[in-house]
Amino acid sequence: MTHPAPPDALLITTPGCPHCGAVKTALDALLESGQLASLVVRDAVDAPELLARYQIKAAPWIQLGEFIFAGEMPAAQWREWTQTHANPKGRAIYLEHLFTSGQRALAEQLCRENPAMLLALGDLLADEEVDVNGRLGIMVVLEELRGTDLAQPLASALLPLVSHPSPRIRGDAATALGLTGSPIALPPLLALAGDADAQVREVAADALEELRETLSEA
Repeated sequence: MTHPAPPDALLITTPGCPHCGAVKTALDALLESGQLASLVVRDAVDAPELLARYQIKAAPWIQLGEFIFAGEMPAAQWREWTQTHANPKGRAIYLEHLFTSGQRALAEQLCRENPAMLLALGDLLADEEVDVNGRLGIMVVLEELRGTDLAQPLASALLPLVSHPSPRIRGDAATALGLTGSPIALPPLLALAGDADAQVREVAADALEELRETLSEA
């Protein structure tokens, strides 16, 4: 059995930052224990491209593999996030963290830049324990991507949710499928339009209308 490689880490600091030292100490410990593959520390003055790309306004700023964080956390939480990074559902867990902590814009940016992160929205949508903030965040991101080709690959990942036993999941899948702009979403949406649950049927009908509008504009 192969184990995922530990993530690389990048820490952005500023002179006089009151929390950067504690974060570096925690990351150094993870590096020493083999839970990080590498750790690069850069002063914000020397990283203008990152400041602009991610609109970094304060330090510490940390990139842990595919995950991005701002601010200090207890050492145990950094350890947990390195473990989450190796989890097959880790991207979905991270996206939920962004949505529930008010970082929807960052979630959207990462989904635009990383197709694997975008596909993780399907895993997140399938989780019945994800609260309304997480589910709303998914739809807002997809709404922002509507009319582009970026969201279309997500349609295939959503297809299994069409037959999910939970009407809530089926309804959310219908909404998301409608926002993907993918023609392969038409057959499952037509099927959901005849769902046994009245609310799912209503949602699917609205999603069908939205999808047909998007396809007509293409």
